[in-house]
Amino acid sequence: MNRPNNKSKKTTSGFGELEKLKEGTANKKKQSNNGILRNESNREFSVRLSRQLNIKRYPVIATICLLQKRDDVVSLLKQAQQNPSNLPIRLTSYLKMEGLLNNENTLTNKAKRVCTTGKMPISERGLYHIWYSDNDPLLGTRVLLIQRDNAFKEPKHKILHKGRDAAQSTFAINPPENTSKTLTVKFSGCEKENNNRLSTEDIISISPEVICSATDNKTLNLTWDLTLDSSSITLKGPLNILSGRDLKQDSPIDFEYQQSEYFSKSPTIFSSLAAYLGGHWKQQVMRASVPFALTKQYQGMLSQFSLNNYPKFKMETQHGYFDYVNIHHLPVEPIQEEASQWHLAWLERYHASSFKETGIAEADQRTWLAQPALKQYKLVPLSGNNLIGTLSKEKNPQAYWHYSAINDLTPSLSSIAALPLTLIDKEPVDIKQLIKKLSLGKTCTKFIYSDRYIRTNRQQTLLKVIAQPLSSSDITIFTESSDAEALAEKCPEPWNIESFSKHADNHDRYWIFQSNDHITAWKCTVSLDFLIGDDSNYYAHGYPTFTPIVIEQLPEYLQRVLAHNTLEVTA
Repeated sequence: MNRPNNKSKKTTSGFGELEKLKEGTANKKKQSNNGILRNESNREFSVRLSRQLNIKRYPVIATICLLQKRDDVVSLLKQAQQNPSNLPIRLTSYLKMEGLLNNENTLTNKAKRVCTTGKMPISERGLYHIWYSDNDPLLGTRVLLIQRDNAFKEPKHKILHKGRDAAQSTFAINPPENTSKTLTVKFSGCEKENNNRLSTEDIISISPEVICSATDNKTLNLTWDLTLDSSSITLKGPLNILSGRDLKQDSPIDFEYQQSEYFSKSPTIFSSLAAYLGGHWKQQVMRASVPFALTKQYQGMLSQFSLNNYPKFKMETQHGYFDYVNIHHLPVEPIQEEASQWHLAWLERYHASSFKETGIAEADQRTWLAQPALKQYKLVPLSGNNLIGTLSKEKNPQAYWHYSAINDLTPSLSSIAALPLTLIDKEPVDIKQLIKKLSLGKTCTKFIYSDRYIRTNRQQTLLKVIAQPLSSSDITIFTESSDAEALAEKCPEPWNIESFSKHADNHDRYWIFQSNDHITAWKCTVSLDFLIGDDSNYYAHGYPTFTPIVIEQLPEYLQRVLAHNTLEVTA
């Protein structure tokens, strides 16, 4: 076709505006030099995907139903709503014929929508030149631009579909159940009417009768922007609209299409992203569980639980192959079996940076463990000998020696002091080593155990297992009266069984170890049932924690037992 000498026309404002992305308003904890999130504005996760989109122009004979502004009809409906008897019979009949009034002369649902929107569905039949997306994995066969022909005439092109085939083809838009939902496309009238300026129209339906073969094809750039709560697409590129007296010339324009759509498809994209990274998407918490290996290259993940500065890449998805994918601030969390690796890596990095005061180090670790990305894993803080045992002197000597300084050089945490001890769920428990830690490695001369309930055979058996490494010690057991009687019949003869009635001060479990020069007292969070296994192999159940306490914190009945003892109490 001959091209006119007119300049390219750019049309970007006639279509619906792109919905603005929500600004991050939630305040998170801002990151300080120790890797803890402190009071920082949350940077919103976003992903941009881009690829080429093929589109084609087809001559189509069709009936199109679209919404048009009708202030006159709205005025009539308001009159009918207030006093229908004042309307002339001719106007009442017209409103009924259009389905706006029912037999009782009250407004139909269709009429209420007309009053709300100010627009009324109008059908027109004619010849149109319609640009469709070409069976795209995301858009499908979708109308992008419609141009009315000057006058109705049979197109002189090869026919692709006709009659029922045309009406049932993917080129048709069937009326949705809720006719208030419309498809917004660019719509162009004839040159004489609007000088080929494109306007916005709301299409309800397109019922094709004849669809001819494509007369033109172009490639647009498709950009899809996603966040956790928004989705928008943008199409840009050159295409031709028909111009001239008989619409036989191509007039190039810079086409731009913007809409906030396809949010329901975003979880499949997020899943593809997570799979590309070697993990999986968790829709309930809106995070990607990713491999620990990524934290070595993107260390900010350990403190921020967000993947930033990841290089652009290409990716296959359910909605097509995208040759450009760019992610910002992807929310991440550990894969279930690797959560402890994240914990240790954070501790190594944290303690390697500088020497930390004890209180600050404990508070920062608890703050890190309490973040949403970690709560489900129920990780417990590591400190004292437990942490020193996990830090590698060879791989990370700075972290090792910095923390050793806390543990060994601080008087209150020296090796003679007792530190809280937490056992890890399903981890093996060496009974002898446990007793050695609780007694601070000193020879125990007297062991006192207090537990309100020692009534099951399993609990009684476990008590004997725990007491085996203490066979040379004096052993005293405190328990509730009814349990004391049963225990006295089954325990070894040298044991001293003491009973008490239920009171608020004897609800907890206490372990007390006395040596020649120290008394070490502990309060345990659970009863003896935290041990599971057989005679030789035992494992922790849950996360039992032993907390050291001083004599003054013990119940009075235990304080009385220890009152005569003037030894130093370790806590």
